[in-house]
Amino acid sequence: MTNLNFSRPINSLSFGNVTVNMLRELHKKDIKVSFFPIGSDLNFSAFDNLSKDFQDWVTDSYNKRFSTLKDSSPSFRMWHFNGSESRIGKNQTLYTFYECDNPTFSEKNICDIQNNCIFSSSHAKKCFDDIGCDNTHHIPIGFDTDFKKTDKKYLEGRVHFGLMGKFERRKNTGKIIRLWAEKYGNNNDYQLSCCVTNPFFKPEQMNQVIGQALDGKRYTNINF
Repeated sequence: MTNLNFSRPINSLSFGNVTVNMLRELHKKDIKVSFFPIGSDLNFSAFDNLSKDFQDWVTDSYNKRFSTLKDSSPSFRMWHFNGSESRIGKNQTLYTFYECDNPTFSEKNICDIQNNCIFSSSHAKKCFDDIGCDNTHHIPIGFDTDFKKTDKKYLEGRVHFGLMGKFERRKNTGKIIRLWAEKYGNNNDYQLSCCVTNPFFKPEQMNQVIGQALDGKRYTNINF
């Protein structure tokens, strides 16, 4: 089988998590890959449940990427629009996550030069269809097989909220935490667990934005 040129990051962020799961599916199907990581080398530090066989396969796909590279091989890239104007080979499919509703001319042009552009969101696909793109598709993201039932009881008798994703202004992370604290703070019938660490913040910056979100107060039912 012709190799698949596979271009995306492996890191501790959400893109890295999606990459690992896509690679696992390719590995299961015995698809040959020429792996070109984006932004870094192979960083598996965030993953503690990967088989040695799989990691060896990824490493081999990375080490042999140039010897197996062919212009005729299809390419599959997962990245932002910014940076996806570059391509490996003649036939490239881009998988991307788009969070706005009004694509720019630059984004439209980058979408247009892809052979196929796949969006995780059907709404994002429609936004690009509406401005004249005719190469769009929608495939929702899969479910991580590492998530399993533990059959343990957690916080019995409490209503448990979870807030997840990088702490960012555009996501109103701080405002959400502040509003929750105003409504449920120190009411131990409710619990808020925040998985909102932003790895681009220094520890002191992270502590500062959390302190600002809570107005410097401490709550018995909010944990980070």
